[in-house]
Amino acid sequence: MAVSVSDATRWKEVVTHLEQNPGDGANWTALPVSILGEVASHMTDEEGIRGLAHLAKTGRAFRAVITTSREFVKQVMERNWRIVTLANPTAILGARQAPPLKGDPELIRLVFKRHSQEPSAWILPSEELASSHLFRFEFFQQDKDVVLAAMRQDGCELWRTSFKLRLDLEVVLEAVRQNGNMLKSVFVEFQSNREVVLAAVRQDGCALRWANIMLRLDKHIVLAAVRQEGRALQHASDELRADREVVLEAVRQEGCALRHASDDLRADREVVLEAIRQDGCALRYASDELQADRGVVLEAVRQEGCALCHANEELRADREVVLEAIRQEGCALCHANEELRADREVVLEAIRQEGCALRHASEELRADRVVVLEAIKQDGWALRYASDELQADRGVVLEVVRQNGGAFFIVRAELRRDPEIQAVARGISAATAEREE
Repeated sequence: MAVSVSDATRWKEVVTHLEQNPGDGANWTALPVSILGEVASHMTDEEGIRGLAHLAKTGRAFRAVITTSREFVKQVMERNWRIVTLANPTAILGARQAPPLKGDPELIRLVFKRHSQEPSAWILPSEELASSHLFRFEFFQQDKDVVLAAMRQDGCELWRTSFKLRLDLEVVLEAVRQNGNMLKSVFVEFQSNREVVLAAVRQDGCALRWANIMLRLDKHIVLAAVRQEGRALQHASDELRADREVVLEAVRQEGCALRHASDDLRADREVVLEAIRQDGCALRYASDELQADRGVVLEAVRQEGCALCHANEELRADREVVLEAIRQEGCALCHANEELRADREVVLEAIRQEGCALRHASEELRADRVVVLEAIKQDGWALRYASDELQADRGVVLEVVRQNGGAFFIVRAELRRDPEIQAVARGISAATAEREE
């Protein structure tokens, strides 16, 4: 099938034919490049574009045309840039063995601009136009349009741009909006620029650390930072770390930001309650007086059982407080006083929530058959913490492997040879594997 100028309007037929007869692709080279571009640029639907993509991969002669003819590429780009980028994106952006058009700044910029104006995920993988590709070319390190688009993808590319553009406020703003931590890499005058610093801390609160000291005294900026990331409070001035409004905003976002508050605010009951509602373990940073406040500690352990470890000694001996803690997290039993770890009711409550909390029970209760059976019903691996006598108890071990066939491997050697125990363990393990499949 010879392709003539009159065939140009019948591009679908041409593409279909050449897909079926790739050897005929040589006929394309007989056409003027302008006609090739005209045909290709009118391929606007997905079917036609994909057809041409296939042709470009299979027809050596046609591929040679689209990768070496600047006139063809430019014409197609201006009308329908997707054709070339889908057909062979690396023809323009690719590797070392480059045909004549690779690395042509004008054409790459044309692809970049058209892609930015008319992005289409199914047409072009984003990495083909990633800034890391474009910045291989010095041309783009000085092109503001390309640099701005690149900053929107990856602010870290700021360091690759030209010196002139690193001094451009618009470029710097785009970089810190995408990656606030780039504030550390900008020129000092931008670290003192209120607009730049605000943009940075709204993206990454801890970028506040790179701001000029005067801006770390700015309440509006610090509030923006702690709303984004509570621990940014550590980079605020001493004055603002003693500001109740600022600290409340910080602990609502991240309870443990309380550690960076002033001593007075760590002794403020309302502030501490806000912090532990967000993270019970923020109790660690409360004043000694509030760590001894029963209401505060109860609030903390209801949110996070292990916050019990930050309560004062008297409250770790308080039965109600300990029960609240272990209902939330069984292993909080380890922070209770010795007397409560020997309390049968307390220990039973803990192991029903978390079987392995048995390890923190008194020696006497770890030898209590009822307690141990209750623990292994919740978690067969709790057998490890039972007394030697109960680890050798056949009835207990049978319960263990019924609960968790995998726990067979912590059973004593003499009991692992027991046929019934082996059969139960195999049956449970097989049933578990079948359920997972």
